[in-house]
Amino acid sequence: MTPAEDAHGEGLDDVIARLLGLVTALRRAGAPVGPATTIDAVAALKAVDLADRRQLRAALAAVLVSGPSYQAVFDDLFALWFPPGVTRADSDEATFSDRLAEALDADDDHALQQLADETAERFGQIPAQDGTPAYYHYRAARAVDTLAAELGQRSDDTLDTPHLVAFRRAVDQAIRRRNAEAHGRDAVAERLVAEPLVERDLLRLDPGEQDALRAEIAVLVQRLARRLAVRRQRARQGRLDIRRTVRRSLATGGVPFTPVFRRRRPHRPDLVVLADVSGSVAAFARFTLLFLHALQGEHARVRSFAFIDTVDEITEALDTVDVAAAVDRVIREARVVAGAGHSDYGAALADFHTRVDGELPARATVLVLGDARTNHHPPRAHVLAELRRQVSHVYWLNPEPRAHWNTGDSVADVYARHVDAMVEVRNLRQLADFVTRVLGPADGRR
Repeated sequence: MTPAEDAHGEGLDDVIARLLGLVTALRRAGAPVGPATTIDAVAALKAVDLADRRQLRAALAAVLVSGPSYQAVFDDLFALWFPPGVTRADSDEATFSDRLAEALDADDDHALQQLADETAERFGQIPAQDGTPAYYHYRAARAVDTLAAELGQRSDDTLDTPHLVAFRRAVDQAIRRRNAEAHGRDAVAERLVAEPLVERDLLRLDPGEQDALRAEIAVLVQRLARRLAVRRQRARQGRLDIRRTVRRSLATGGVPFTPVFRRRRPHRPDLVVLADVSGSVAAFARFTLLFLHALQGEHARVRSFAFIDTVDEITEALDTVDVAAAVDRVIREARVVAGAGHSDYGAALADFHTRVDGELPARATVLVLGDARTNHHPPRAHVLAELRRQVSHVYWLNPEPRAHWNTGDSVADVYARHVDAMVEVRNLRQLADFVTRVLGPADGRR
């Protein structure tokens, strides 16, 4: 194949058109890519073998990426405009997990790319309402977690290596490519680079974005605390006391110039959190626990429990100034696995209810954090119903898109019948809105 053709058989003019689309998307993302830089990038195309995607990517990155802050967005956009030309491997020769283990061990980029495309196609696809295929990061991420857990049971070596991280990213990019084919590259790129950090899916953040979001939480918590303080002040005023207002109006000839309100004593409810910390859901649990404990002054007390298939209380471990570090440590070290290491909501709910039976005040609010995917274990929803009868409120925060509820092993509707509400909370903005709307100061009467 000549340098004038790429892996897809396109001529140089077609590759230049792709490059110009990439440059436009980089500019929308704020990258400093001017006309001179674009000319240099076009010249770089003539100096590399366009059939070698790795060589092409390195050449364009050297010209178009002006600093480390733009590397991640370049990687994502390059994957949209210059997708690899791969075909699905024959799955009869080995199981999917065996092929993945072999490719990870050999650091075989080509094989990993094939597997990433196959993962997106096999595990990430859900038919849309109009019958066309749609692809979802969350479903593919769960599949990768399951595969990683399966491989981890075969070997004592850790799988959380740079190779596995790169494979997860390749799967993410494969999902974007398929959605770009359906909706257009520009639409996917615009959503990719313009989405504010507080609106990014908590299950799709890379390590750098997670660090940035921790700083964002501190700002958001301060703003939210001020908002809740205003609500508490208003709550103290109470409802209009008509009898006392009329009595006072007698001094002004029956005109109620000075309304009288029944005094209320707003209380800060006890908050109890039960969080699934398995697999991809762990990222959601991590940020929700961090957010709620940073807001601890808004509640009388926050008690926290973590689970996978059994429950461990983590309240004391989070009672520290550096909550962010404590959350990360607790999720790694909590004693939450009693069996195979897969989420078992029924067993966890039963264990939790046994631990807290008789200890929770009637005014407590319980938050369950998780995707309600039981791995086909019995849901034991009656335990949740009994818990609901013992406390003031039970809410379920689900990080999975609402369209995915009740698919596969999800029993979201089964649990939803026994809580005040099951709420989609996929990002920090939705979490803050939920806290403002639902967990604001409650009113208690003297």
